[in-house]
Amino acid sequence: INTTLGSATTMQVFAGPRDDPFFLDLEQFFRILPDRKPATGALSNLPDAPSASAFRPAGALGNPLVSEVFLAKRNHPLHGTIGPDRDVALLTSEVKNFVATVAGRNATVQNTLASVLLPDMLIVQTDKAPATAGWLSWALATGYGGRKLRIR
Repeated sequence: INTTLGSATTMQVFAGPRDDPFFLDLEQFFRILPDRKPATGALSNLPDAPSASAFRPAGALGNPLVSEVFLAKRNHPLHGTIGPDRDVALLTSEVKNFVATVAGRNATVQNTLASVLLPDMLIVQTDKAPATAGWLSWALATGYGGRKLRIR
């Protein structure tokens, strides 16, 4: 843990805490794959047969600050629980409204930002050069997207 393995000229792997934590709905995981549930504790009381077939949305925030900047506070829970397949239908008008009324930008800017930010997903294109990684670089700079991982 907290060690980088590999070579600076090839692939590197890091295992340890990061600024972007990964969360897993462990109860739902054990409902989907009950043979993996623990033998003791509260989760051991889940059914022995599969009782779910999909994960529950727990936080679908992909790009940083989309919800915090472009959506009204009352809609943050909605944004965090719907899948990206519903982002365009449910959030486009609110993103465009913010860009128009708060930022004072024209329809071209409204449409451009809405099309880049929705659906809210981190897109990673592994056929692009690793040096092109960056937030929204897939849309703005022909990079492969995602955030650069740095070892601190």
